[in-house]
Amino acid sequence: LQGNDLTLSVNLTDGNVASGEYKLPVPSLVLEATLQSMVAQVSRLDIQTLGGAIRFDEVRAELQTEGMPFNAQWTIDGIHLREALRAGTTEEPKLAGNVSGTGQMSTKLGDFKPSMDGSGNIAVTEGRLVEIPVLSGVLDAADLVGKMQGKDNNYKDTLESEFLIKPFGLDLQSLKISVPVAKFNGTGTIGFDGAIDLRMRGGAVEKIPLLGDIAGAVTGKLVEYRI
Repeated sequence: LQGNDLTLSVNLTDGNVASGEYKLPVPSLVLEATLQSMVAQVSRLDIQTLGGAIRFDEVRAELQTEGMPFNAQWTIDGIHLREALRAGTTEEPKLAGNVSGTGQMSTKLGDFKPSMDGSGNIAVTEGRLVEIPVLSGVLDAADLVGKMQGKDNNYKDTLESEFLIKPFGLDLQSLKISVPVAKFNGTGTIGFDGAIDLRMRGGAVEKIPLLGDIAGAVTGKLVEYRI
Protein backbone atom coordinates (compact mmCIF):
# COMPACT_ATOMS: atom_id res chain seq x y z
CA LEU A 1 0.00 0.00 0.00
CA GLN A 2 1.57 3.27 -1.17
CA GLY A 3 -0.37 6.54 -1.09
CA ASN A 4 -3.67 5.92 -2.83
CA ASP A 5 -2.37 2.77 -4.52
CA LEU A 6 -3.09 -0.74 -3.30
CA THR A 7 -1.98 -4.20 -4.32
CA LEU A 8 -4.00 -7.18 -3.12
CA SER A 9 -3.12 -10.86 -3.37
CA VAL A 10 -5.30 -13.61 -1.89
CA ASN A 11 -4.78 -17.37 -1.93
CA LEU A 12 -7.44 -19.61 -0.41
CA THR A 13 -7.23 -23.39 -0.20
CA ASP A 14 -9.63 -26.07 1.04
CA GLY A 15 -12.57 -23.73 1.39
CA ASN A 16 -16.11 -25.02 1.72
CA VAL A 17 -19.58 -23.48 1.92
CA ALA A 18 -22.60 -25.64 2.77
CA SER A 19 -26.34 -25.09 3.07
CA GLY A 20 -28.91 -27.83 3.56
CA GLU A 21 -28.12 -30.79 1.32
CA TYR A 22 -25.83 -28.73 -0.91
CA LYS A 23 -22.19 -27.72 -0.63
CA LEU A 24 -19.82 -25.52 -2.59
CA PRO A 25 -16.28 -26.79 -2.16
CA VAL A 26 -13.55 -24.32 -3.09
CA PRO A 27 -10.25 -26.25 -3.27
CA SER A 28 -8.50 -23.14 -4.54
CA LEU A 29 -9.17 -19.43 -4.98
CA VAL A 30 -6.57 -17.00 -6.31
CA LEU A 31 -7.19 -13.26 -6.44
CA GLU A 32 -4.75 -10.60 -7.66
CA ALA A 33 -5.96 -7.02 -7.78
CA THR A 34 -4.65 -3.46 -7.82
CA LEU A 35 -5.96 0.02 -7.12
CA GLN A 36 -3.98 2.72 -8.91
CA SER A 37 -5.11 6.31 -9.43
CA MET A 38 -8.62 5.26 -8.39
CA VAL A 39 -8.78 2.56 -11.04
CA ALA A 40 -9.52 -0.85 -9.53
CA GLN A 41 -8.44 -3.79 -11.63
CA VAL A 42 -8.55 -7.54 -11.04
CA SER A 43 -5.82 -9.14 -13.12
CA ARG A 44 -6.66 -12.64 -11.91
CA LEU A 45 -9.58 -14.30 -10.16
CA ASP A 46 -9.58 -18.09 -10.46
CA ILE A 47 -12.07 -20.12 -8.46
CA GLN A 48 -11.69 -23.90 -8.53
CA THR A 49 -14.97 -25.54 -7.55
CA LEU A 50 -17.25 -28.49 -8.36
CA GLY A 51 -14.60 -30.21 -10.45
CA GLY A 52 -14.11 -27.22 -12.73
CA ALA A 53 -13.21 -23.56 -12.65
CA ILE A 54 -14.70 -20.07 -12.86
CA ARG A 55 -12.29 -17.43 -14.12
CA PHE A 56 -12.76 -13.67 -14.30
CA ASP A 57 -10.59 -11.69 -16.70
CA GLU A 58 -10.14 -7.96 -17.22
CA VAL A 59 -12.33 -6.86 -14.33
CA ARG A 60 -11.96 -3.10 -14.16
CA ALA A 61 -13.71 -0.19 -12.42
CA GLU A 62 -12.86 3.49 -12.94
CA LEU A 63 -13.85 4.91 -9.57
CA GLN A 64 -13.18 8.58 -10.32
CA THR A 65 -14.87 8.67 -13.72
CA GLU A 66 -18.49 9.87 -13.81
CA GLY A 67 -20.81 6.95 -13.20
CA MET A 68 -17.83 4.70 -12.36
CA PRO A 69 -17.67 2.49 -15.49
CA PHE A 70 -17.21 -1.20 -14.78
CA ASN A 71 -16.53 -4.15 -17.07
CA ALA A 72 -15.74 -7.82 -16.64
CA GLN A 73 -15.23 -11.00 -18.63
CA TRP A 74 -15.59 -14.55 -17.34
CA THR A 75 -15.19 -18.17 -18.31
CA ILE A 76 -16.92 -21.18 -16.77
CA ASP A 77 -15.11 -24.42 -17.48
CA GLY A 78 -16.40 -27.88 -16.59
CA ILE A 79 -18.49 -27.18 -13.48
CA HIS A 80 -20.15 -30.43 -12.34
CA LEU A 81 -23.43 -29.48 -10.65
CA ARG A 82 -23.94 -32.96 -9.29
CA GLU A 83 -20.93 -32.50 -7.01
CA ALA A 84 -22.84 -29.81 -5.12
CA LEU A 85 -24.62 -32.54 -3.15
CA ARG A 86 -23.26 -33.15 0.33
CA ALA A 87 -21.39 -36.39 0.92
CA GLY A 88 -23.71 -39.08 2.26
CA THR A 89 -26.80 -37.79 0.45
CA THR A 90 -28.53 -40.82 -1.07
CA GLU A 91 -31.24 -39.08 -3.12
CA GLU A 92 -30.79 -38.45 -6.82
CA PRO A 93 -29.84 -34.81 -7.41
CA LYS A 94 -32.64 -32.53 -8.58
CA LEU A 95 -30.14 -30.66 -10.72
CA ALA A 96 -27.10 -32.10 -12.47
CA GLY A 97 -24.94 -31.39 -15.48
CA ASN A 98 -21.55 -30.25 -16.72
CA VAL A 99 -21.58 -26.49 -17.27
CA SER A 100 -19.32 -24.40 -19.49
CA GLY A 101 -19.65 -20.91 -20.90
CA THR A 102 -18.22 -17.45 -21.42
CA GLY A 103 -19.49 -13.92 -21.00
CA GLN A 104 -18.74 -10.23 -20.72
CA MET A 105 -20.58 -7.33 -19.17
CA SER A 106 -20.21 -3.59 -18.76
CA THR A 107 -22.18 -1.20 -16.58
CA LYS A 108 -21.80 1.84 -14.32
CA LEU A 109 -21.46 1.21 -10.61
CA GLY A 110 -23.28 4.45 -9.86
CA ASP A 111 -26.30 3.29 -11.86
CA PHE A 112 -25.72 -0.44 -11.97
CA LYS A 113 -28.87 -2.15 -13.21
CA PRO A 114 -30.08 0.41 -15.82
CA SER A 115 -26.60 0.49 -17.38
CA MET A 116 -26.08 -3.26 -17.74
CA ASP A 117 -25.01 -4.45 -21.18
CA GLY A 118 -23.27 -7.65 -22.18
CA SER A 119 -23.44 -11.05 -23.80
CA GLY A 120 -22.59 -14.65 -23.11
CA ASN A 121 -23.20 -18.29 -23.80
CA ILE A 122 -23.76 -21.40 -21.72
CA ALA A 123 -23.82 -25.12 -22.42
CA VAL A 124 -24.98 -27.93 -20.12
CA THR A 125 -24.28 -31.56 -21.01
CA GLU A 126 -24.93 -34.85 -19.22
CA GLY A 127 -27.64 -33.08 -17.30
CA ARG A 128 -30.72 -33.68 -15.22
CA LEU A 129 -32.59 -30.44 -15.73
CA VAL A 130 -36.28 -31.32 -15.52
CA GLU A 131 -36.59 -29.65 -12.10
CA ILE A 132 -35.66 -26.16 -13.32
CA PRO A 133 -38.67 -23.89 -14.06
CA VAL A 134 -37.65 -23.20 -17.68
CA LEU A 135 -37.56 -26.85 -18.69
CA SER A 136 -40.40 -28.13 -16.52
CA GLY A 137 -42.64 -25.37 -17.86
CA VAL A 138 -41.80 -26.15 -21.48
CA LEU A 139 -42.49 -29.86 -20.96
CA ASP A 140 -45.79 -29.02 -19.28
CA ALA A 141 -46.80 -26.71 -22.13
CA ALA A 142 -45.98 -29.45 -24.62
CA ASP A 143 -47.98 -32.00 -22.59
CA LEU A 144 -44.89 -34.16 -22.07
CA VAL A 145 -44.66 -34.23 -18.28
CA GLY A 146 -46.38 -37.60 -18.12
CA LYS A 147 -43.89 -39.08 -20.56
CA MET A 148 -41.01 -37.94 -18.35
CA GLN A 149 -42.42 -39.48 -15.17
CA GLY A 150 -40.71 -42.73 -14.38
CA LYS A 151 -38.31 -42.23 -17.26
CA ASP A 152 -34.73 -43.24 -16.54
CA ASN A 153 -32.99 -40.02 -17.48
CA ASN A 154 -29.42 -41.30 -17.12
CA TYR A 155 -28.27 -37.67 -17.20
CA LYS A 156 -28.92 -37.15 -20.89
CA ASP A 157 -30.48 -33.67 -20.80
CA THR A 158 -28.62 -30.91 -22.65
CA LEU A 159 -29.07 -27.16 -22.87
CA GLU A 160 -27.35 -24.55 -25.03
CA SER A 161 -28.01 -20.83 -25.10
CA GLU A 162 -26.56 -17.57 -26.40
CA PHE A 163 -27.83 -14.49 -24.62
CA LEU A 164 -27.57 -10.75 -24.21
CA ILE A 165 -27.43 -9.13 -20.78
CA LYS A 166 -29.91 -6.27 -20.46
CA PRO A 167 -31.17 -4.11 -17.59
CA PHE A 168 -34.28 -6.30 -17.26
CA GLY A 169 -32.45 -9.63 -17.40
CA LEU A 170 -31.29 -12.09 -20.06
CA ASP A 171 -32.41 -11.80 -23.69
CA LEU A 172 -32.04 -15.33 -25.05
CA GLN A 173 -31.00 -15.10 -28.69
CA SER A 174 -31.10 -18.87 -28.95
CA LEU A 175 -32.12 -21.67 -26.61
CA LYS A 176 -31.80 -25.37 -27.39
CA ILE A 177 -33.09 -27.97 -24.95
CA SER A 178 -32.92 -31.72 -25.39
CA VAL A 179 -34.30 -34.39 -23.06
CA PRO A 180 -34.75 -38.11 -23.77
CA VAL A 181 -38.34 -37.64 -25.00
CA ALA A 182 -38.21 -34.23 -26.70
CA LYS A 183 -36.20 -31.48 -28.34
CA PHE A 184 -36.93 -27.75 -28.41
CA ASN A 185 -35.46 -24.63 -30.01
CA GLY A 186 -36.49 -21.09 -29.28
CA THR A 187 -35.87 -17.59 -27.98
CA GLY A 188 -37.16 -15.51 -25.10
CA THR A 189 -36.32 -13.60 -21.96
CA ILE A 190 -35.58 -14.41 -18.33
CA GLY A 191 -35.97 -11.41 -16.04
CA PHE A 192 -33.95 -10.70 -12.93
CA ASP A 193 -37.34 -10.55 -11.18
CA GLY A 194 -37.97 -14.20 -12.07
CA ALA A 195 -40.33 -13.54 -14.98
CA ILE A 196 -39.89 -15.99 -17.87
CA ASP A 197 -41.18 -15.46 -21.41
CA LEU A 198 -40.15 -18.15 -23.90
CA ARG A 199 -41.27 -19.11 -27.37
CA MET A 200 -40.21 -22.64 -28.15
CA ARG A 201 -40.67 -24.85 -31.20
CA GLY A 202 -40.37 -28.60 -30.95
CA GLY A 203 -41.99 -31.53 -29.26
CA ALA A 204 -41.77 -35.24 -28.68
CA VAL A 205 -39.04 -37.12 -30.45
CA GLU A 206 -40.29 -39.89 -32.69
CA LYS A 207 -38.19 -43.02 -32.69
CA ILE A 208 -37.13 -44.42 -36.04
CA PRO A 209 -38.35 -48.02 -36.41
CA LEU A 210 -35.64 -50.65 -35.99
CA LEU A 211 -33.19 -48.08 -34.57
CA GLY A 212 -34.29 -48.25 -30.94
CA ASP A 213 -33.42 -45.10 -29.02
CA ILE A 214 -31.87 -43.24 -31.95
CA ALA A 215 -33.93 -40.06 -32.24
CA GLY A 216 -35.87 -39.42 -35.39
CA ALA A 217 -38.08 -36.54 -36.46
CA VAL A 218 -39.53 -33.98 -34.07
CA THR A 219 -43.26 -33.35 -34.14
CA GLY A 220 -42.77 -29.61 -34.67
CA LYS A 221 -45.49 -28.56 -32.24
CA LEU A 222 -45.25 -24.84 -31.47
CA VAL A 223 -45.12 -24.15 -27.76
CA GLU A 224 -45.52 -20.68 -26.28
CA TYR A 225 -44.56 -20.62 -22.63
CA ARG A 226 -44.93 -17.69 -20.27
CA ILE A 227 -44.69 -17.15 -16.52
